[in-house]
Amino acid sequence: MNSVLEIKNLSKNYGRIKALDDLSLEINEGEIFGLLGPNGSGKTTTLGIVLDVLQPSSGLYKWFGQPPSSESRKKIGSILETPCFYPYLSAYRNLKIVAEIKECGNNRIDEVLEWVGLKDRSDDSFRTFSLGMKQRLAIAAALLPDPPVLILDEPTNGLDPTGIAEIRDLIQQISERGKTLILASHLLDEVQKVCSHFAILRKGKKIHSGTVEDVLNSKNSIEVAAENKEQLHSALVEWPFKQGIKESGNKYIVDINGEVNSTDLNKYLLENKVVVSHLTQVKTNLEQEFLKILSEHDA
Repeated sequence: MNSVLEIKNLSKNYGRIKALDDLSLEINEGEIFGLLGPNGSGKTTTLGIVLDVLQPSSGLYKWFGQPPSSESRKKIGSILETPCFYPYLSAYRNLKIVAEIKECGNNRIDEVLEWVGLKDRSDDSFRTFSLGMKQRLAIAAALLPDPPVLILDEPTNGLDPTGIAEIRDLIQQISERGKTLILASHLLDEVQKVCSHFAILRKGKKIHSGTVEDVLNSKNSIEVAAENKEQLHSALVEWPFKQGIKESGNKYIVDINGEVNSTDLNKYLLENKVVVSHLTQVKTNLEQEFLKILSEHDA
């Protein structure tokens, strides 16, 4: 895969406060990369530096394998703050002003408005838009120059469930068109639903990075119960695919790897004359792993 953004040993100090501490990351073409972390973890600082809004105290970064430059910056669309447009101008007029500033022409305005679902509101003033519509217009503005990379800082912040779902769908559509997306968020469920890769920051340090799929598949479990609990336990102990067993009320929770599932366990138990009364597979989620990783680094 081609590297889009490479960060090496990046630090940012504000006096004695380290907002970013020796951060190294690599983001490749086609990824939807999520930066996760509590407030003050360094997410926005990282994005500010790679967008040349902030100067790092030390370290370096490269865009598309080259040192940052005005040319590489033109290949990046971004939204770092709350959407800001002229309130009494229409969506179309606002994007026309953005196109003039970015020197990219007006030929894509209708296309990006259609893309973000605002074509039928193109003549309406910005002040009449909901927060979700304002966010979508900001994404349209970022997409005007047709950049290969889009950076979004907390893209669903403050939105209601409908607005969150709309932005989530839009992010997935943008990715399907071949764009690389980098987003900072504290909404773990949303990151789990849209991101392919992620990194967790805490107090300016990277404490974990990897693929969302690997985390979700790293540890699955099955809840199982039967009328004869002792017989069930004896059979579970002998099952070669178990990774651990723990009791939870009248059920057992059996940790497994990705090689087997609840169907395999049910078949095994039936072969051993154990009839289950409850059987369900439970997969881990990103929130559980996020809290686990944070707690390990707090210990």
